[in-house]
Amino acid sequence: MLAHSMPLASAMSVEEYLTLESTSSGKYEYLDGQVSAMAGGTLDHDRIANNVRIIIDAHLGDGPCVVCGPDVRLRVSPTAYLYPDALVICDETISGAAIEVTGPCLVVEVLSPSTERDDRGVKFAQYQAIPSCLEYLLVDTQHQVAERFYRAEPGLWLYQRCTADEHITLQSIALSCPVTAFYRRTSLLTTPTP
Repeated sequence: MLAHSMPLASAMSVEEYLTLESTSSGKYEYLDGQVSAMAGGTLDHDRIANNVRIIIDAHLGDGPCVVCGPDVRLRVSPTAYLYPDALVICDETISGAAIEVTGPCLVVEVLSPSTERDDRGVKFAQYQAIPSCLEYLLVDTQHQVAERFYRAEPGLWLYQRCTADEHITLQSIALSCPVTAFYRRTSLLTTPTP
C-alpha cells in the first residue's frame, strides 16, 4: 500500500466499490463496506517497494510464480479488496490483462508511520485468512528492518525480525537475501537499537 489511506464518509456495497474502482483514476481499498482512498508516499517508500519487487522478480525468473503490486488489486474475500506493495501468485491461468488476483503465497507491505497500525492489525488479520498465504513481510521505512510472519501450521504464525546485518529467508518462494538489499538507493542508513 502507498503511504496512507483516507477513509471515505459512507459505507458502500461491493458493487458500488467495484464501480468506483472502474470509473475512477484513483485506487481504493475496501474492507467490509468501508472504502479508503489511496494516497501517495515518500521517495524512500517507493524505492523500498520497488527494490523488494525487483529482488523477488529476479529470483522467480521465468517460473510459474510472479510478483505483482501495487497496481494489482488483491481480492482477499468477497468483502475485502486491498492493494499490497507486493505479492506473489503462482497461478499460471491468470491473464496478463487481469486487474485483480487471488491466492497469494506471499504478501509484502512497506510500513510508513501512517499505515503501520493497519498493516500490523486489520490487514494482517485479512492476509492470515487467505489459505494460500504462507508469509507476510513487513519492511520498515524508518530503519533497515524487515519482519517476517510465516504460517508454521494452520492457525499458528511465527515471527522473525531481521536487521541490516542479517539475511532474511522467504520460505514460500525459497529466497534468501540481505535486508540491506531492500534499502538500496534510499536515505535509510541506520537500524534501531534493540
